[in-house]
Amino acid sequence: ISYDHMTCDIKWGPSESDGGSPITHYIIQTRTNNGDWIFDGNFQTPTGSEKLEYQVTGLTENDKVQFRAIAVNKGGESPPSDPSPLHTVKHSKLKPKIDRKNLDTKSIKVGQTLLLDVDVTGEPTPETSWSLMGTELATKENITIVHTAYNTKFTIEKGTRKNSQKYKITATNINGKDEAFVEVVFLGRPSPPMGPLEVYGATKDSCK
Repeated sequence: ISYDHMTCDIKWGPSESDGGSPITHYIIQTRTNNGDWIFDGNFQTPTGSEKLEYQVTGLTENDKVQFRAIAVNKGGESPPSDPSPLHTVKHSKLKPKIDRKNLDTKSIKVGQTLLLDVDVTGEPTPETSWSLMGTELATKENITIVHTAYNTKFTIEKGTRKNSQKYKITATNINGKDEAFVEVVFLGRPSPPMGPLEVYGATKDSCK
């Protein structure tokens, strides 16, 4: 199946029997988001040797669609074919893009847990990675990294001051690459003032 964010190319096999009369055309039907089946177009077969291929147009990105065909001859219409698998309308070739809405500077207290939940778009599905100063990071010590399709999660548990860094996320597919940074700051309590305290400028009523 070939597709983009507005069209989808479909193909199907001929009927096992023509019912004693040549098939004149096929009716193509579509169903969107589990709604009703609706007429999309006719595919004419005047010679009977045509490649049974058809392009559905005017689709809406992110809709979930299915397709089926009905054979027609002089005797009438066949039962519908089995429907195609559910297909989400989307780009087939798209450079990765990282959603930056959760990548502002993060300030959090030492000992707390930080979760960075980042969505990624792109087709085919981008591969994602996290790195620090050129070194790719993996789940280790108090850092957990989980990659799934179109999403990556970066968790720091019981963060320490050494976790205060500028981390880089990279998304890559055959159509390109996108990179973004997020600065993480773990805030600790200040250390005690230096002592011991010295007394100076003493008077009978006060001292400094």
